[in-house]
Amino acid sequence: MNRTFLSFAQGSYTELERAGLIQMFEFTYELSWKTLKDILNFEGYDAASPRAVIRTSLEAGLVDSDECEQLLTALGKRNLLAHTYDESTSLEAERLILKEYAPLLNTILYSIEREKL
Repeated sequence: MNRTFLSFAQGSYTELERAGLIQMFEFTYELSWKTLKDILNFEGYDAASPRAVIRTSLEAGLVDSDECEQLLTALGKRNLLAHTYDESTSLEAERLILKEYAPLLNTILYSIEREKL
């Protein structure tokens, strides 16, 4: 069974909708790494920063190496998006969120739900 937690059925976005998409990605990304952090803490690991949590999640088997790399890349993009407001960057963010990051976060969230960690 493949459940979708994040769904983007819309084909195109206005500038305002794109800003909302980016903001939703930022919130969802934050919740994802903080949930991984809580799981790691429960399992006895000590990781505090997003980067450390992601790397430790690989070590603990919560994510695979590809997911780890994607999460680290998304972390860099998330930090960039929080401080960038030009149209070309927001269009690139839309593409990355829809094609790469939403499916990645869905996979991680589904794994957490499935395992009921």
